[in-house]
Amino acid sequence: MPLGEIAPLKLHPADERRVLCANGIDLVVIWTAGLIAGLGTGGGTATVAGMSSGTNGLSAIASALLVGALTGFAIELLTARTSGRTIGRIVAGLVLVTTSGQRMGFGDCFVRATTSMFSALFFGAGYFWVLLNPQHRSWHDLVSGSIMVPRKVSVVPQSKPD
Repeated sequence: MPLGEIAPLKLHPADERRVLCANGIDLVVIWTAGLIAGLGTGGGTATVAGMSSGTNGLSAIASALLVGALTGFAIELLTARTSGRTIGRIVAGLVLVTTSGQRMGFGDCFVRATTSMFSALFFGAGYFWVLLNPQHRSWHDLVSGSIMVPRKVSVVPQSKPD
């Protein structure tokens, strides 16, 4: 390899336990932020985004879940694009990159954030897909071309041919 040329790195997917841990922490953080943003109490009446729901607590919960989903979408979109790290990924020592090891572009981040909501449907089957996929990728990782890898990688120098 000529001097100054960058050798391609082989990505090693993160362990499925670390991916599930990161996703679980992010789920708690995102839904907590969404519920706080969307559900408040005002004199015993549930309010969502400033609209009183009266005695219909179910619509207040549904609205809070919608705000939670939108909050999750925004957080995922921003963190994937800027650093590839969320609170969960920081705790688990992971970073989100493309399958070629690059930082994700806005379009890929938008697709990932959108499809992550579908991964949550069906009792989170898209998130638990990491247990079945050999690269420990969820549905939204597969669709967007992303993969979670350990934050710190070790580079093994190639041996020179004799």
